[in-house]
Amino acid sequence: MKKILMLIMALVLVIGVSGQAMAYFDGELIRAVYHEGGTLEQITALGPLSSHTTPFTDNVLYSANPFALSTFVGAEFADLQVAYFIFEGSGTTKAWTSGPLDGTQTSGNRQGGGFKTMGDYITTLLYNTGGDSDSVVLQSNPQAYSFIANANGVTQGKFNSFIPGANGEANLAVLGASSDSYVDQSLYYYSSNNIVQNGVNIATIRTWANGTTELNPSSVPVPAAVYLLGSGLLGLVGIRRKMAA
Repeated sequence: MKKILMLIMALVLVIGVSGQAMAYFDGELIRAVYHEGGTLEQITALGPLSSHTTPFTDNVLYSANPFALSTFVGAEFADLQVAYFIFEGSGTTKAWTSGPLDGTQTSGNRQGGGFKTMGDYITTLLYNTGGDSDSVVLQSNPQAYSFIANANGVTQGKFNSFIPGANGEANLAVLGASSDSYVDQSLYYYSSNNIVQNGVNIATIRTWANGTTELNPSSVPVPAAVYLLGSGLLGLVGIRRKMAA
């Protein structure tokens, strides 16, 4: 009898911890950056965002816990992939995923279970690594994004088969061009994760070369080289005017 009671108590404890873990990062925008062909990935809970279900223009810069190329030993930016999603919890059918800027992304039929499993595993992984909102883990970890969402490359960009078009990720090759380079994606909202549905494009997600993420960037930065070129041209104009005088 005592053994049975101990087993019941252990089960209750496991369920309680699991529920706490799943709720810990529910509703937050999750960023996953991984080394394609490598062994590591970085998962970061950026902050609450599930209140947005329609297009919005608020500018938000997530500067905490940036990722760094040096984390992924031996990688170039061309080897890195990025994806974003929001998991609101097992009790909801809503879903948010990153996708292409062209405004088209479609979910699969009856794929909500896969999306929920992915969300449960990844948020639990963050909780189990000290409850921190940022964690660098092996891609072979059964709760890692690469393992559960991509099935080790078999379903890359599908969020565990939720997006049949496999267009949920973006390659970060262009970030190697300069320190102010960036990659833009759209954030799509799905009111139901169990039917074929066109996602609603609700925001722009920008991934910067410095490892930060920005929602709805207010302007496109002008590279320093352009400013130097402009000042040089103005200088030449001034010299010519003096010579003409």
